[in-house]
Amino acid sequence: MHLESAGSEEMSKLTRSYGWEIGSQLCTRDGRKCGNAVIVEPVILTLRRSAAWTVITDAGNEMTLTEPELQELFYFPTQKMDLQTAPGYVKWMLGRNKPTYDGREVQ
Repeated sequence: MHLESAGSEEMSKLTRSYGWEIGSQLCTRDGRKCGNAVIVEPVILTLRRSAAWTVITDAGNEMTLTEPELQELFYFPTQKMDLQTAPGYVKWMLGRNKPTYDGREVQ
């Protein structure tokens, strides 16, 4: 799958048109398939030029999901959370060796 990060203009279009936003808490429909998660970034699937979102589970596993996949696995989000407090976020960032969402380095 070819991915690219969505630019700020594309990012705002994605969140406005679909309602899935960075920090949205995702409550699983079926815990046997996957656990609760949080949306950490929108991406563009370059081969299809369609929207997708990077999702991190509470266990720190990364998934890139399209809107139909999000709808199948999770209830529509009604709450947002601070990414710094998301259970799997810091673990995920340490694995990627990148700065955290707000720009601070993870220690």
